[in-house]
This record gives sequence, C-alpha cells and structure tokens, in this order.
Amino acid sequence: MPTFDLKIINGHIADEHSTYEADIIIDEGIIKGILKDSSSIKTDETICAKKMLIMPGIIDAHVHFLDPGYPNREDWQSGTESAATGGVTMVLDMPSTSLPVTTTAETFRIKKNIAQKKAVIDFGLHAGINPDNIKEMPKLAREGVASFKMFMCETTSEMREITSTDMVELFQLLSRIRRVGMIHAEDPMVSKMRESFQKRGMKDPETYIKSRPNIAEAMAVFIVTSLGRKFNANLHIAHLSTRESVVILQSNFHSGITAETCPQYLYFTENDAKKLGPYLKVKPPIRTFEDREMLWKGLREGVIASIASDHCPFSKAEKEIGWKNIWEAGTGIPGVETLLPVMLTEGIKRGFSYSDLTRVLCQNPARIFGLDSRKGFIKVGYDADLTLIDLKTEIRISAENTHSKCTFTPYENYKTKGYPVMTIVRGKTVMERGSITSKPGTGKYVPSLPCSP
Repeated sequence: MPTFDLKIINGHIADEHSTYEADIIIDEGIIKGILKDSSSIKTDETICAKKMLIMPGIIDAHVHFLDPGYPNREDWQSGTESAATGGVTMVLDMPSTSLPVTTTAETFRIKKNIAQKKAVIDFGLHAGINPDNIKEMPKLAREGVASFKMFMCETTSEMREITSTDMVELFQLLSRIRRVGMIHAEDPMVSKMRESFQKRGMKDPETYIKSRPNIAEAMAVFIVTSLGRKFNANLHIAHLSTRESVVILQSNFHSGITAETCPQYLYFTENDAKKLGPYLKVKPPIRTFEDREMLWKGLREGVIASIASDHCPFSKAEKEIGWKNIWEAGTGIPGVETLLPVMLTEGIKRGFSYSDLTRVLCQNPARIFGLDSRKGFIKVGYDADLTLIDLKTEIRISAENTHSKCTFTPYENYKTKGYPVMTIVRGKTVMERGSITSKPGTGKYVPSLPCSP
C-alpha cells in the first residue's frame, strides 16, 4: 500500500449541503480521498482536527494589495500573510489601485511576476477594462484573467468610467469570449454631488455618505442587470450596499448575473461610520440599519452570491486627515484577515449554517470566477486548500495583532466566536495558530477558466 503525504483526521467537514465527520487524504497537493476511517492509510504526516470545523479554503475575490505602486501600504507578502492568518487560501487582486494599472497583457504579467515572488497563498488577477483598451481583452483572456473590472463612476485617472453606450459593446464582447465583467455600480451623479458639496465647503465625514446616495447604486444596478440580460453577459456586481439594489436583483434575476457584498456592509451602519469618520470611509459608503438587514436577506435567499473583503489599506495619516477634510482621506479599509472571523461570528448569530458560509465564502466565488474545477470544494481531485477552525476560540481583534501593514482596523476590540487556527494551501501548511509557516513564493498564480457556454 502506498504512503501518502498527509491525512487530516477526526475533523468536521463543511460542504454546501451539510457538515459531516471524515478524514481527508492528501498527496502531492491534491485531495486523494475522503474517508470515514483512514486508520489503514499510511501517511508521512497526520493532523488531528478533532472538534474542529474544516472548510474549503476561503477565496477572497476582491482585494487591493497595491503592489506594484504602493507597497508601503501593502505588498504581496504582507497582504497574503494577512490573508492566510484569516484562513484565506486564495485572493483575486483588483486592477485599479496598482501602478501601473492592470489594463494590458503586459501590465498583467508585471503584477503576476511580482506576486509570484512574494505570495504565500494562491492568487488570481482581475484586469481593468474600458473602450480605450478594448483591444486588450482577448490578450488578457488568454492570460486567465479572473474578470474585467469596469467602473460606472469616476475612479483613478488611468481608468475612465464606462457609460451605458460603452456597455453595449463591452457586454457583447464579454459574451463572445465567455469572460466575467465585474461592475462597480454607482451612477456618475456621485461626482456632481461631491463637487456640489465641495463648493459649499462641506467636508465632514457625514457629507461623504450623503454624496453617494442609495439611488446612485440602484440606478447603476438596474442599468447593468438590464443590459446584462439583453446581451447574455456574465456579470458580477461588486460590493453591493443598498436595499434597493437587492430588490432590483430579486426582480431582474438572471443566472449570468451575480453580486457580492462585504463584511463592512453586513456589520456596520451609518451611525458607526459617523463615529469612525475617515476610518470607515469606503466606496460605496456604509448604509443604514434597513440596508444592512436587506443585505442579509439577500444573502439568505441567494440573491447575493458571495462575500468579499474589498481589502484596501491606507496609513493612519492618510485616514486621519479626513477629520478635517473627508475628501482628502484614503478610501478603503483593511479586511482580508477579518473576513472569515467576522462572517463566521455574525453569520452564526443570524442563523446561517456552516454550509451557508461555505457556499458564500468558498464555493460561489470559485464558480463565479472560473476556479471551480480545482478550488472552492473539498472533493477528491481538487487542490488541498483547507481552513481549519477552532469554533471555541474567542479572539478580540486588534490591529496590533494583524499581519497587514495597515496599522488600524475598524473592527478593533470586536470579539469573534471561532477563529481559523490552520491554513493549508495545496497540502502545505502556511499558517498555524497565528504564525506564518511558509516562505514568500509558495503561492501560485491560478488562471481562471472561461464561463460555460
């Protein structure tokens, strides 16, 4: 009988249907067996996961690691170490906050090469697209791009916003090349509103929230879903934040259109945003209690398919300036390390099962972004990406104890119920009880496959 590399015994495995006790056999980074009793199987290493929950490795499909460009804020080593500490085994990085922005096959490869030298977990990359670089789409598709990110409102100077007229061309091309378009859905009215407030000298944190009203997102979501259905495009709406958007998705549901939300929209309300000011300045802004509750309803009903962190760290100095002038503060918060602990705690409070959490944190992100042939599931033949969770461990989150370069967290003093204690990527332990056990370069680039016809 052969000797395998590793077996994990006595754990409780979560899949999309149930939680069950079984042993996992791993060899050469691949799951080779899932058995009720593996006592007869010989392995070089055995991990006892008694009383632990084993989830497929968490996939955070929306991070900004800012490298190349701003490695002082975050780089691929610190970002992926932070991710691994939070139980995340794969991230998908955004195109618009690095320099150069990831809008060509050449800049895509530049970022990929940097990440391959530094990452401790696996990764994929989104690309930015608009009509100015539409000729790059087939080239980027061949690179295995996770999605083509589009902004309906102003963004960085290197990526212009798209109009509904632009979408007609872009969505038809997405349909032909069978790739996903990821949409930042806010109407351009937010720019006019910001300019109006600035002219009146209004620059407090509460004004920032008013400058990006619910209707701006709702109008954009309606346009996106309508055109997506018309041209049979596979679209994913990023960081959904409003109750109106959930209603639109409910009434305009289409199998090729999915949406994500983020922990910040599922936990905080605008009252928290007023208290934390620039430290909770995100885009779209934090909404009301009613918006938050509707987002949970959308998750429960499957209208919202996934949860991602939108991790985008800034220094305290870049945030602190926002108390005097909110328009000058950096927009974004750290979140990749707290994604699982916060959602595990809040989800269970609201009656979500471990299977529900597995669906929105692992399986659906894998399905949406063409990774589900090897990631997102605990199945024979899949990569051995696993997150082991001690459900009895209670941790108070503190920026001092996180692995990101960011020196603050909006979840300071938040008490978790359950915490990841081991992160395994392709059969290799990269984090154990808060300590990184893997070297930079362990992580590998994983290309996304085209959508099903």
